[in-house]
Amino acid sequence: LHSRQIHQTMSSSPKETLSRPPRVLFSSLSAAKHLILNNRIYNIENFSHPGGPVILSQALKRRCAWELFVSHHRTDIVENYEDYLPENAFVGYLQEERLLKVDLDHEKRVKDELRNPGTSANQEMVQNCSTAGALSPAQYKLQMEGKYQHVYSSFYATLKKRVEHHLSKSNKSHRDQPLMYLKAFLSLLVYIFLYVLLYFSHTVRESMLLTVMLAIGWGWSTANIGMNIMHDGNHGAFSNRWYLNSLTGYSFDFMGGSSFVWRMIHTNGHHVNTNVEEKDPDIHTNEPHFRRIRDSQKWHFWYWFQPFYLPIMYSTLIFEFAFRDFAAMILGAWGGTIFQEVSLTEWIVFLLVKLWYVGYQFVVPRVIIGLSWSHIALVYCLCSMVGSEILVCMFQVNHVTDKAEMTHCDEDTFEVPHDWASFQIRGSTDFAPGSWFWNHFSGGLNHQIEHHLFPSMSHVHYPAIQPIVEQTCEEFGVPYRYYDTFWDALRGHFRVLWRLSCRPSSGSSIASSGGDLNLTSQKAKVQ
Repeated sequence: LHSRQIHQTMSSSPKETLSRPPRVLFSSLSAAKHLILNNRIYNIENFSHPGGPVILSQALKRRCAWELFVSHHRTDIVENYEDYLPENAFVGYLQEERLLKVDLDHEKRVKDELRNPGTSANQEMVQNCSTAGALSPAQYKLQMEGKYQHVYSSFYATLKKRVEHHLSKSNKSHRDQPLMYLKAFLSLLVYIFLYVLLYFSHTVRESMLLTVMLAIGWGWSTANIGMNIMHDGNHGAFSNRWYLNSLTGYSFDFMGGSSFVWRMIHTNGHHVNTNVEEKDPDIHTNEPHFRRIRDSQKWHFWYWFQPFYLPIMYSTLIFEFAFRDFAAMILGAWGGTIFQEVSLTEWIVFLLVKLWYVGYQFVVPRVIIGLSWSHIALVYCLCSMVGSEILVCMFQVNHVTDKAEMTHCDEDTFEVPHDWASFQIRGSTDFAPGSWFWNHFSGGLNHQIEHHLFPSMSHVHYPAIQPIVEQTCEEFGVPYRYYDTFWDALRGHFRVLWRLSCRPSSGSSIASSGGDLNLTSQKAKVQ
């Protein structure tokens, strides 16, 4: 609902007040056609999204679709989104099962309480509402207007409009940047060239030194494709043409991963719930776990050594894809994030690209070229370890540092005590902001704050919009934290690992990953 619509709703005539809008249970929605925007349900079965079916499908029947929608669209679309949807697409309001029974009389009293708080009759109603299983005034207000204002706050709206004005004034598109096409072409060319040298060149095969050096280079090339091509493609930030975004997104499958699994975990999980302990799959840890990155985790003796063994374990990420992706596809969830229903097409694509990866990594070198298993294992392990180390380090220095906050959900509402854009910034840190080199080396990951606020924007714009984001944060009192260099950020990450490796003192209060920062909720306790 727009702000003016909310005002009209709250000040409507008695007849309008008593007219009940249709309410629909979440469990009754279809993952094939229902979209939830601002707690309003739309049937978009016949809607053709300009971003393509892949982008649209990951938002269907998702409570987080409003966060995805606001962060991926221009402000003129966000503020008038119903104008872009099919006519008569509106189905009703989302009605959670736990807030099911709302009679008309109660609904009228709720609205009266919102207009005239403090009357004795209404106060009695508020006290009884929890036992009656109906909406309290706070719950009703949250359902009517909270979602809109929580995500599309005045801070976020102002920031988005300023950035859009900058791009418009510079006559630049959010996507389809010539530099990105050049980077994609050169990145894939280097990857294929190194593959040919490592497996087809007799000179390279005869030299251990050349093999090792080129395998390390191939590992960097693998990470480079992930950061510079796959990442933008799967966020819909590479091109205005949806099929090019899908094609570049599938470069992750080309390297052995799964773009479908990545979109579910990264976009629907991590990007919506950045550093929220109860929701973010990137900081999700089972009990017990091999690493301790949150104060709320129970301490085990092996955490004493995590600053030493974790850097080695970081080199196993690409190996992990082979097992994690299969498990995630079968379970339909990972790290607390529930996936969309996996279609037959997704399963076929998933299995085919896995076979393709095994084919060019192992079958071609062994069967067609006739290389020894030792040579293949050396090249594959070195490449995968180097690529994994680069990728993990780039991710960890953005969110698990002594400047990034860990946020807790409210125990009652399960909501975060900040507006959505604010906790995106609080849970992220930049490094080397404005640096042309690091922006291109990391695929924009050094501008993590800008990326989380504008995920569907090509990362080539991030250095230019970074001062706008920082200035707007200062105006609105939102903490904007960054490190001057990558190495400073890496040290910040290891300070967290070192601090949390120590056994917490008995009865100590819980801080966030920042340690000395006074951050958000302190509700979690050391177990």
